[in-house]
Amino acid sequence: RTDKLQPANIIPTDRNRPVMISIVICSAKPQLLAALSQNVEETIGTPYEIIAIDNSEKMVEFGSKLARKHGFKNLEYRLGDIQDPPVAKNSVDLAIFSQALHHAIRPERAIAAAHRMLKKNGRVVILDLLSHRFEKARELYADHWLGFSEVRLHELLEEAGFKNIDVRVVAREKHSPHFQTVFASGIK
Repeated sequence: RTDKLQPANIIPTDRNRPVMISIVICSAKPQLLAALSQNVEETIGTPYEIIAIDNSEKMVEFGSKLARKHGFKNLEYRLGDIQDPPVAKNSVDLAIFSQALHHAIRPERAIAAAHRMLKKNGRVVILDLLSHRFEKARELYADHWLGFSEVRLHELLEEAGFKNIDVRVVAREKHSPHFQTVFASGIK
């Protein structure tokens, strides 16, 4: 089932128009987005744009400078809240929450916002932590939620109106606190 995680199976493509990707991030590494920006068109074979959303002015500024420095004109950083992202309705082909949902006060609002900004047949992808008991994460990482169960993520996606939902654990840390990463996706 790992073949579903390949970019060609995640990113919807229509060779006749550009792909619009919105990456909802929370203090993500701009270097990772720069690498993604550099390789996406080669991988999917179609023009694209990436909107990276972060709630930190410093991260938006740093990421924007990095994108300009490397000439990534298709990578735009925007300051915003994942529960009400600054992205137009029905304008995005793919919305990605990368280790961001557990920072949302109301994750159901964030997922509903992703549904609103996605075009018909657009896909949402969530990479987050599976439910855990590492309470220090609230203080250390400003986590509002200690991850999500597979069942809860499925419910959140279904309640927002997504179909063809897939939720599964994709990684497990060997060392304490033994975080597990859960992958979830759905189609609008």
